[in-house]
Amino acid sequence: MTKLAAIEKKLISIPKKCTKTEKIEFLHKNIELFRKVTNLENEVHSALPEELFKLNKILFRVAQNFISYAYAVKDTQNENNVLSYIGEASACYKLICDSIGNFPPFNLPGALTDQSLKGEFYLLKSQYHIALLNLYFINKNKVSASEESLNNIIQTLEAFKFELEERYRKFEKQFKTKALLKQIEKALINAKGLLARQQLPQTDSSAESPRPNLSLPLKKRKPVQDEASCSTSSTKTNPSASKSEKSKKPAPSSSKSETKQNSKKNSKQVNTKRKRVRKEKASEQNKGLTHSKSSKPEPKQLSQETSKPVRAKRRRIIIEKDEASQTELNTDTSLLQALATDAANAARLPVAAEAPMLGQSTTFDAPTYAEQEATVLQQFVAPPIEEMASTSYLPPTTSTSLSFSIEQRVASEPTITTPATTVNSPQGFWTVSTRTQDLKEALQAWEAAYFKNKEAGASAKKSCALEKLAHALLLEAGELQKNNGDWSGLNTNPAIIIAVHLLVKSAEANPSYQSETGFALGLQNLSKRYAAQLKPFLPTSHDKNEIYLFDLINEFWNEEKPNLHAISVAQITERVFLQLNDYLTETDYQSVHNGCLNSIKQATKRKNGEIMQPQSTSEEQESIGLNV
Repeated sequence: MTKLAAIEKKLISIPKKCTKTEKIEFLHKNIELFRKVTNLENEVHSALPEELFKLNKILFRVAQNFISYAYAVKDTQNENNVLSYIGEASACYKLICDSIGNFPPFNLPGALTDQSLKGEFYLLKSQYHIALLNLYFINKNKVSASEESLNNIIQTLEAFKFELEERYRKFEKQFKTKALLKQIEKALINAKGLLARQQLPQTDSSAESPRPNLSLPLKKRKPVQDEASCSTSSTKTNPSASKSEKSKKPAPSSSKSETKQNSKKNSKQVNTKRKRVRKEKASEQNKGLTHSKSSKPEPKQLSQETSKPVRAKRRRIIIEKDEASQTELNTDTSLLQALATDAANAARLPVAAEAPMLGQSTTFDAPTYAEQEATVLQQFVAPPIEEMASTSYLPPTTSTSLSFSIEQRVASEPTITTPATTVNSPQGFWTVSTRTQDLKEALQAWEAAYFKNKEAGASAKKSCALEKLAHALLLEAGELQKNNGDWSGLNTNPAIIIAVHLLVKSAEANPSYQSETGFALGLQNLSKRYAAQLKPFLPTSHDKNEIYLFDLINEFWNEEKPNLHAISVAQITERVFLQLNDYLTETDYQSVHNGCLNSIKQATKRKNGEIMQPQSTSEEQESIGLNV
């Protein structure tokens, strides 16, 4: 029975000056030594903090050996075996994170806190290693490239890039994030180039393949009369052919009579069609129909080609039109899209007869049908809201449907010519800036009153403003839970989810909580400060008020939250109430909006001395929300 602690001294340290063969041999010995360990999870999970620190150091070392070995043998071993080594390294990192997660955050030693940070980062980076190796195998033609595999690689790379920029930008010295970002950019260029190359032949074949099937059979088709005349002429000019035909056919006299009868029938059909055309022409003249100059030569063409069937002529005209539009269809991505666009444009009313859309000028430079359709879809399709970037790892969505993220909706507001963004909600059209302008002004007034006799930087002011907005939402979340509405008696509602999210963002923005240990202490202080408002929403009730906020962060981990990173307090207010409008009824939204506004205004009046300060405990005196 081998334990993890027993193999620490047996692990070989890889020297820098060694050949590739020696390095592979040393790494392989370390891996085989680690695989002999039994009851690994029980040993790690049952360890005390001091023992766990040593065991985690061994796990970090072994995981790095797995990754180095995977890159060393990527050209000699099967791709599945290579990726399995990355999977074993990922399992080591996950075991580190899970073992540290068994201890409460407020009792966690600083050394284990650093190991937890490293474990989470390297667990995230293992997905990046898998994407790089898959891209390498595609470039070496070891694996066949497909759109699905390339899209998965691109999504993984973009997700890791997003996490580096959002969560780990402060840890450049520890994780070399700038160098990683450069590597990701190169890999993205390579993957997107392969994807574009993969899509090119599919679009060409889809655009050109239907045409030959449509046109070639029709071009080879000849009129019935021509076939009859050719058959009679061939029998006269080629006696040998006629003899062979006679030998094949038992009754030559009957065949001659049949050809004569067919020619007579064809001539009769042509004569009847001539009479029909003349009658139609006479009826049109009697009705007084006028023809344009371009349509005048048509009777001549009919008279010249009366010997040819009308059906064949019409089909030939359609073929010529299709061949003329072939060059235009080659520029589209597929034949289906081109036909759909042509049909839509053909079905449109004249520009002067169309009613102008909302926000569209009445001039004749109207947008195309596709642009109008895209505008309507942008107004009526509900966009997904992205997850909290700083506390969770969520790759971008891969849906091909028409959807937009919350950042795209808000970021696209300044580009519109109207003075404010118009949003379509279930309650009707309204303007985000107009609906949140009073809240923005109230927060600015509160901030000016709170820091009137204090000096503070921009980060400290932002942290306090976010905490104040979170406190107002906490109070309204409690009202939603008490009222007889959709959220009555429930442990969750949109207001409490966003309030917890704002408290986390407030701790992140606080300059005194920049370190990982300080950040955890900041969350503990906020948890104690707002314990009374947080306790009704706990999944399981207990008296440890310093971890109320941690419990709710874990509870709402997978809930949808607005992305509030690197934007001002005013923009945060817009995004917060935009999501509240999407998830609350009009009545509940108005109640939350007015309640937050009144709470902030009352706090401003108390700070300015217009209202007496309420009596509070020593813990509440530290609270921005309750004291001001």
